[in-house]
Amino acid sequence: MLLADLRQQIAALQPQELTGDDRKDALVALDTVTEQAQREQPPAQRIVEGLNTVNRIIEAAKGPAKAAALLAPLVAQAIRMAQALFR
Repeated sequence: MLLADLRQQIAALQPQELTGDDRKDALVALDTVTEQAQREQPPAQRIVEGLNTVNRIIEAAKGPAKAAALLAPLVAQAIRMAQALFR
């Protein structure tokens, strides 16, 4: 599942790539999205907003651009999937 892959990628980043606070915040936002996606009637707008939050955290991270470069395509793919699936 894409969200599980994204979570694993974020958790695996080194501290110099994504600080502990940024990692924690991104994982909390992603866990919320995952929970929402499993609901009987997933709240599409909140899922997309949550994924956008993950994206903003990663892009704003003060570590090297490597984290954003690695994760941005996965986040973008998850956003596109959520928009298509949960209309």
